[in-house]
Amino acid sequence: MTEGQARAKSDLGVRTLSAIVMVAVAGGALWLGGWIFSTLIVVIAAGLFLEWRDLVSKITADPMRRFIGMLGGFIYLGIGLY
Repeated sequence: MTEGQARAKSDLGVRTLSAIVMVAVAGGALWLGGWIFSTLIVVIAAGLFLEWRDLVSKITADPMRRFIGMLGGFIYLGIGLY
């Protein structure tokens, strides 16, 4: 197997396994409900906001545009959490 073939190797198994784990965690939190489910939702929203922050930081260096972008993401996620 050449180096090019090794790079082209599919990571479908890893993706499938991670999807199974994520569905199990989300399903368990949904089944348990209450504060466990709420905590999972807040953790996911925090992760999404961190990703949004990184994207906005890469798009613009202007502080005002960066602030507006982050505020928009914060409002968007806040509406979703409400």
